[in-house]
Amino acid sequence: MEFLHEVMKKCKSSEILLDIGTGGGESVLKISSSVYFVVGIDISSGMMDVILNKKDESFKTKLNRLK
Repeated sequence: MEFLHEVMKKCKSSEILLDIGTGGGESVLKISSSVYFVVGIDISSGMMDVILNKKDESFKTKLNRLK
């Protein structure tokens, strides 16, 4: 959690971040409001499904699923 706090503190709202190994998207969800654009990737399509099923509708509208 401290790492996420530091990332959010140092990021500018105009920056783009890449989260490699995003898992269930917890970090991406928390960071997304602090930056212009964030990309989360994971080798597991199951983990990407977890992100797509999150309850945060405003975040879902920003998602594009790549196959």
